[in-house]
Amino acid sequence: MIEHISAAKAKPYYPYKNIWINQLLQQGRKPDYRILSVSHHSDAEGWYIKQCRAKGMILLNMTDNGKDLGAGGGHLITRQEIEKIRESLGLPFTGSLFDK
Repeated sequence: MIEHISAAKAKPYYPYKNIWINQLLQQGRKPDYRILSVSHHSDAEGWYIKQCRAKGMILLNMTDNGKDLGAGGGHLITRQEIEKIRESLGLPFTGSLFDK
């Protein structure tokens, strides 16, 4: 978790995970996590992402398989998807996301 917090402080406006972490820190809170499963299957994280999304959970994962963007690694989210996530989380508009 320390790596995520450090990354959020270094790059506060992108991706949304960093915005969320910084919002928590500004409220005097810290992100927490729970281990749901231990697996040696490379597609396990993707399975959980699909299950959570199917139940209507809002995730900040940028890919459907839990991997980095790139070859075989999901898709870039559109401006409309970012806006939908931002609104659902009650986050303020951050124009710098789109000015890059």
